[in-house]
Amino acid sequence: MKVTNASTYRTLLGQLERNGTRLNELRLTAVSGKKLVRPSDDPGAVRSLLAARSDIRGTERYIETMGSALDRLQFTDDQLDRGGDVLIRAKELAIGSLNGALSAEDRQSMAEEVGHLRQELLGVANAEMGGRYLFGGFRDDAPPFGDAPPHAYGGDGGALNLEIGPGEQVRVNAPGDELFKNGVDLFALLEGFEADLRADDTAGIQGRLGDLDAGMEQLRSERSRLGSTAARIEEARGHMEGVKVDMQMVLSRIEDADIVETISSLTQQEAAYEAALSVT
Repeated sequence: MKVTNASTYRTLLGQLERNGTRLNELRLTAVSGKKLVRPSDDPGAVRSLLAARSDIRGTERYIETMGSALDRLQFTDDQLDRGGDVLIRAKELAIGSLNGALSAEDRQSMAEEVGHLRQELLGVANAEMGGRYLFGGFRDDAPPFGDAPPHAYGGDGGALNLEIGPGEQVRVNAPGDELFKNGVDLFALLEGFEADLRADDTAGIQGRLGDLDAGMEQLRSERSRLGSTAARIEEARGHMEGVKVDMQMVLSRIEDADIVETISSLTQQEAAYEAALSVT
């Protein structure tokens, strides 16, 4: 053996051990692509890494919540579109029923259709998404409107708000009582229209036209609010997605290794290790 001095031999073994440890670290870094393989590698950087990951998870939850809110708004808008179609058809029937050439029997047939329209509107008002009723406020575990006339409202005015920025909230549910009962009571309107048709009361039917227009505007107004809310959430979500990208870049700077530099260091360390082996 070349080494005869015990002290020198121990020194060489220490160097060999350190070279081997560093070589293993570089190999792990090269394989994983990460600078931080163990918490002991850089405790300060590891704390920053954990904080960055936590921030990213929080941002992802925020983005997911906004996505769910947008889904709800879209589904709500679809239902109100259906409701608007019901009222459009009701107005078509009202105008058609004023034709003097129609008989009382013709209006009886129209009354049957209006009855079906009222049931369709009830289906809209009691629409549910994911097992929760859209228009019941916080009481969303049961149909908010009764099956039988006058289709009483059993929900509440609970506002489901979503925070989209510091101190900025938007309402993502629609008030069922305001949509279907307050202002123009849409159920009472259709029920009265049906009764007018059965009674062959053209004067009464004529008087319903303005209310049908007001009812359609009632739904259109809420759809406009929903559209504005959706646009604000989309903007906020886009901002949060940008924040997430920035956070991921910070995370990458903390934990991702420079592969070219790592391979270069690995090559040098392997050479140093082989050299240390050759003298022991």
